Amino acid sequence: MIKKLFSSKALKVDLASLVLRVTTGFFMAYGHGWPKVLKWDILIEKFSGPFGMPPSIALPLVIFAEVICSGLIIAGLFTRFAAIPNIIAMIVAAFYAHAGDPLIDREGSLTYLAAFIVIFFLGSGKYSLDKTFFKR
Repeated sequence: MIKKLFSSKALKVDLASLVLRVTTGFFMAYGHGWPKVLKWDILIEKFSGPFGMPPSIALPLVIFAEVICSGLIIAGLFTRFAAIPNIIAMIVAAFYAHAGDPLIDREGSLTYLAAFIVIFFLGSGKYSLDKTFFKR
């Protein structure tokens, strides 16, 4: 029974996409984005944006990526578009904000970067709002 249930390659990809979307999106939103929302008043003074971008612009953009776009990824709604801001945020985190840090300190942002790139290429899969609304 179990073998038959998981014999379809498409089903495996759809389930893998669901697990990746939900776990990556949840941990990004809950572990990284939401704490930034809660510490807004502290971070707005010292948050460093790339290329001299002021904190008043950089922090809302990062929160948008880490909370709003991660929520869309969890739901599987506009998944590929929602992955792009997170990819950009993780590139900035790994190669700008933590550029001088040892590799082990950049491991988190690089792992999220890889996961969001995979989500971008995989798409939302069968178990998503994209599939429900757009029937792709």
